[in-house]
Amino acid sequence: MTIADGFSIAFALLVLNAFLGGNRTASRAALILSILLLPLPVFVHSHPVPRGMLAFVLVLVFMRAVDSAFGVVPTTFASRLGAAVAWLALIDIEVRSRRLPHFNRGAARDLATAAVAAVIACALWPLVASWPFPLRYILRSACAGVIFVAFAESLSSLVKIVSGTLGVELNPVQNEPHLSRTVVEFWSRRWNLVAARWFRMYFFVPTLSRGVTVALVSMFTVSALMHAYLIVAIDRRAAISWAMFFLAQPIVIVAERRLGVRAWPPAAGRIWTLAVFVALLPLLVKPVLPLFGTSL
Repeated sequence: MTIADGFSIAFALLVLNAFLGGNRTASRAALILSILLLPLPVFVHSHPVPRGMLAFVLVLVFMRAVDSAFGVVPTTFASRLGAAVAWLALIDIEVRSRRLPHFNRGAARDLATAAVAAVIACALWPLVASWPFPLRYILRSACAGVIFVAFAESLSSLVKIVSGTLGVELNPVQNEPHLSRTVVEFWSRRWNLVAARWFRMYFFVPTLSRGVTVALVSMFTVSALMHAYLIVAIDRRAAISWAMFFLAQPIVIVAERRLGVRAWPPAAGRIWTLAVFVALLPLLVKPVLPLFGTSL
């Protein structure tokens, strides 16, 4: 099977889920089909990166199918299809409020700042290649974090700019994750808010009656499995590494609660959060860097 065939099947499945989303029984049948098609990237003959992109689309289609089967969905097919397509970019197109069309200057500044930060991080990457191992490793991990956050903030800013010109306010994509004072705040209130809502609704809240720790482990275990799935078609060892990144999060969160990080001064809390992610981010970054001819 070619990669084009794989993407055709994935997008056909997306449309089918949107079409059947108005009926609970039919949408649950579509959810079962979404689960059955998750192994599709294994059967595609292509470069590893396009197969990883196909896995990304399929897992988002699966998440949307869960919403259709158990959550609240738009009433019309066109609305459901629009929401599903936006979901592929992790954008929630539900309108929070309407206002006069305007150009969001704050979002434009944020976009420019994110772009400059990403350029600086990319420029620093080769410059530290000859530096001693510990320092180079830390700096490149920090650069990778900057690039991740800059990309996310760019998407969030673009959504604000476009929606502002259309005279609507959408739910935010991100909420300035670089300002997080705790790891809990990062995951629950600032990073990838569409996915955060999904994990909270379907895994955290249903298990919360068994205790916060159980709920955290449940949510991040599912997240670990889903992120491992995203990359297993590219590299199995990378899949294990990605899973370890997310499985480490409940441990860190429990530790920061016992340390009382939330009560620390804001600057100290941000240093803590930054240090945690610089320490753990290599689990995400290191396994995929050889695909781009570089390393930490």
